[in-house]
Amino acid sequence: MQKKPTETPREPTEDMSMPRRRCLNGGTDEPRVSPRSVTALGEEQKAALRAIHNNIITFIHGPAGSGKTWLAVAYGVMELLKDRYERMVLTRPCVEAMGERLGFLPGDPDDKIAPYMVPIFDILSRRLSIKEINKLLNEGKISTLPLAFHRGVTFTNAYVVGDEFQNTLVQQMRMFLTRIGSGSKMVITGDVTQSDVNHGKIDGLSDAIERFQGVKDIGVVGLTSESIVRHEIIKVVEEKYSQKIMRP
Repeated sequence: MQKKPTETPREPTEDMSMPRRRCLNGGTDEPRVSPRSVTALGEEQKAALRAIHNNIITFIHGPAGSGKTWLAVAYGVMELLKDRYERMVLTRPCVEAMGERLGFLPGDPDDKIAPYMVPIFDILSRRLSIKEINKLLNEGKISTLPLAFHRGVTFTNAYVVGDEFQNTLVQQMRMFLTRIGSGSKMVITGDVTQSDVNHGKIDGLSDAIERFQGVKDIGVVGLTSESIVRHEIIKVVEEKYSQKIMRP
C-alpha cells in the first residue's frame, strides 16, 4: 500500500466493483490521502509521473506491487478534480487468471466488468470518500467500459486508464489506442511477465513497448522491483520466480 504523502507537490511531474452508475456501499467515508496530489515513491515512480504528464499516451510496465495502477489512477483523479478532463474512463481486459474459468457472467456490460475492476476501485477509495466516488459515478465523470465494447468509441477530453493490458492481443491494443480523441490522455499499465493470453505469442503490451520506444508524445516507462511498495515480501517472490530451477 502506498505511503501517505508528507507534502503537496507544486508540480505533478515531481510529486505527484463498481459499475458506471451503480453506487458503492460500505467502507470509510473519508479518503486516506489527498486526492489533489500524487507523491512518487522513488525515482522510477517519479519518471512514470513525468511520462504521464508530458505524453499523450504512456505505457507503464513492471512487477506486481510496483505502483503502476496506483500512479495511473491517482494521477487521473488529481486531473479530474482540477477539471482538466471531463471524465475518467477505466477499463481492463475481461480475462481470468490462467487456469481459472468464471463461466458466463450475467447482466449488462457494467455487471460483467465489475469483478475485474475491484482493484481499481480500491485505489479510488483510498483517494476519495465513498460519497465522492458515488457522485462522480452518477455524474458519469468516472465510468467503466469493457475492452470488448470499445470498437467505434471515441474518447474526447477524457483521461483513459487501460489496466492489466498484458492480457490484450496485439489487435486489441491497436483498437484501444486508436480510440483516443481530441484533448484526451491514455495510460496503459501491465506486467508482461504475467500474461494470461499470449500462449506462445507476443501480447499486446509487450508488442507496444517494443513498437513505441522513442516515439514522440508516447512514453514508455519500466518499473523494477525497487519500486515495489505493496509488501516487501513481493520482492522475494519476484526474485525467486525469475530464477530458473533445474529439474530432472
